[in-house]
Amino acid sequence: MSQSRQKPRGKPKGDEITLRIDGALITPEDFKKAVQGFVELLLNVTEEISKGGKRPLWNMSVREGSTVFVARAVPDVETKKAAREAIKRVKRTVGQIERGKFNFNELPQRALYAVRELASLPAHLNRTGISTVSIANGGKPLPLTSKTADFLKKNLGAQKSAYGSIEGKLSTISERGTFQFVVFDALTDRGVNCFLEQSKYKEAHSAFGKRVTVFGLVQYDRDGKPLSIKVESIRVLKDLSEFPPLETFRGILKSA
Repeated sequence: MSQSRQKPRGKPKGDEITLRIDGALITPEDFKKAVQGFVELLLNVTEEISKGGKRPLWNMSVREGSTVFVARAVPDVETKKAAREAIKRVKRTVGQIERGKFNFNELPQRALYAVRELASLPAHLNRTGISTVSIANGGKPLPLTSKTADFLKKNLGAQKSAYGSIEGKLSTISERGTFQFVVFDALTDRGVNCFLEQSKYKEAHSAFGKRVTVFGLVQYDRDGKPLSIKVESIRVLKDLSEFPPLETFRGILKSA
């Protein structure tokens, strides 16, 4: 991919964060991995900050003739503060991890795994591939190096997998590289990435916005919280508003 001249550093842009990747030869596969990791990091931080409130929307683009991937918050008075806080938190935590000084409660587990994948992308010396990965907000770029990758590999531990199900609202359908959607777990209100075979695309689309149970191979973090699931089946559940009110069950209570 062609490289553009690096623009002079400017003041931080409150509504924009960028991912820059450089290298003599960047393959489509590496570019896709970089973009997926960046989006995963930003969306998980946004979700964490916006708990209980409206989530900011991000307009994603690639600068023409360059390898700079841009995430710009869609203008919205209600979400402006959350979007700017998400950008600040990404910058702050990436810098802390690179220095080896980080509180693991600062970011969701899925965001930490995304940072680890980004930091693992640069190739070894004298090998073709990505040479540098950095995140910026208009000021000095923050590099993600082998220090970050090694620190997270050591402290995150291995993911565990087992067959199980996730119940929650089906949301955020995407076709980034592989077809996937997000189910917001009814127990934790955390998004779980759901990967799906092409044969079930229509089934997922028809269930958008509904309460569902998805079954398949679940990946868990070291604390036992679900990170993702390779979906084998989707079952649409009744919305909570469709259930009879609690008062109708009063007759079965001893004190009724």
